[in-house]
Amino acid sequence: MNEFLTVSRASRLVGITRSILQQKIQTGELSTFDGKISMNQLLCLYPNACFEKNSFMMERVERIKAETMHRHESLAPATVETLTAQLEKRTRELQEVHDVLQCCQSFHQHLMFKVDSLAHLDDDELHLKVKELQTWLHSHTPKSTAAVTERELQLV
Repeated sequence: MNEFLTVSRASRLVGITRSILQQKIQTGELSTFDGKISMNQLLCLYPNACFEKNSFMMERVERIKAETMHRHESLAPATVETLTAQLEKRTRELQEVHDVLQCCQSFHQHLMFKVDSLAHLDDDELHLKVKELQTWLHSHTPKSTAAVTERELQLV
């Protein structure tokens, strides 16, 4: 594949000044396409120039091209299949979060049930501590927590 380089980049690759390349263009020794020089023509004119893939500049050019291609691919409009797959993935994630939330709500209700049952014990100090815990649990329970029946608590 014939690659095209800007005059500045081509001059850096072959190790000459930009003005020398511009003179070659003006005299017709080099031609341009959209202001860029063909790498093949540059190689014909400067056969000793270092264009191997291992050269620092060529690696940099390749990296920039790859990054640019990656950006363009990510900006491409999503297909119906891609959007469907993403929606299915998000739906599964949402279901997992919902299941965890239900489990936490059930645990919370179960804990409150156990603490409430301890509050009826006779020991005064235990009764006081349990009442403190019970008050704290009730004050920190979100208002939106769904009530769980005693039957559901026994299943936990």
